[in-house]
Amino acid sequence: MRKHSLLSFYVKCVLISLPFICLLVFYIVKDPFQVLRQYDDYDHNPVSQNEGCVSWIKYKRYRNVRHYDSFIFGNSCTKAYQSTDWLHYVSGSPLRMFANNESLGGVEEKLEALDRQPRQPVRNVLIVLEPSSFNYEHNDFMHVMPPEVSHKSEISFQTEFLQGFFSPKFLGQYIRYTVFHCDPKKVRGAINVDLPNHTRYTNDAVLPQERRIAAMGEAYWKQDFWKPILSKKRYPKTLAPTVCNSTEQIELLKNIHDICKRHHTNLKVVISPKITYEIINPNDVKVMRQILGPNTVYDFSSKEYFWMDDYHNFYDGGHYSRGLAKKILAVIYGYERK
Repeated sequence: MRKHSLLSFYVKCVLISLPFICLLVFYIVKDPFQVLRQYDDYDHNPVSQNEGCVSWIKYKRYRNVRHYDSFIFGNSCTKAYQSTDWLHYVSGSPLRMFANNESLGGVEEKLEALDRQPRQPVRNVLIVLEPSSFNYEHNDFMHVMPPEVSHKSEISFQTEFLQGFFSPKFLGQYIRYTVFHCDPKKVRGAINVDLPNHTRYTNDAVLPQERRIAAMGEAYWKQDFWKPILSKKRYPKTLAPTVCNSTEQIELLKNIHDICKRHHTNLKVVISPKITYEIINPNDVKVMRQILGPNTVYDFSSKEYFWMDDYHNFYDGGHYSRGLAKKILAVIYGYERK
């Protein structure tokens, strides 16, 4: 009787764990985040990626061929900055090493990792952030960096992605897309609609919005997703100070400065304009300029640049256009082309 009870217990344990085992095998086979194996192509994955991780993988994969020495760091607003446009003002071999909702700590972590690489010059750095970038740090799987960057163990690194896979927010949408072939537009956030989403070597963003604007004209800004943005009256809002009141943020800025000083880096920092008129606190800008140096930090969120907040300069409520980025580059590099 005891043996029968024990056997029944084991059978129940197997049956209970069977769904988890099946999903684990599914994860290993699919490798949705492209972190279990190496790939030749990181630009056509329909799954929304940890962009910082992908950027680093590309850097390691192509550095001996491309000899990277110039880097664009920051959040998704970096999509507006194309390498060909940047190279009008700087000389070098560029790579966009960004992350969605990037924080100052994320930028510092990547720059510090580059500094540790043997014989790695850091000739030019362009950091693109927004007023709210200094208000948060991330600990989720969409921002964890490889062990070489983050100093995490390989087990800890892989566990982050496995936990992310099993999170209800991701898993439900991923199964809808892969198993039930749901329209990608219905599972935005987990699945990319437009592919490829980057260029192979420079990691520049591919910009389908440019094509749509050319085809639609003014109708582009009359789409449903624009209505809640344009229907609201916009009032300037200066954020509370964050950088000048944070020892941690100040230390990050000092480390960025020291690394760039060692490499004689041409450093530029852009605080992006916001269609919502969100302004970074002037005291934060003052502290950043004191630490990083003169002619380094450019605050395009300020009232001086509100002319940039014309909705025609934006792809959506959070991302501005390549055309506006070109104007910003002209301002920060003093209209001098190399």
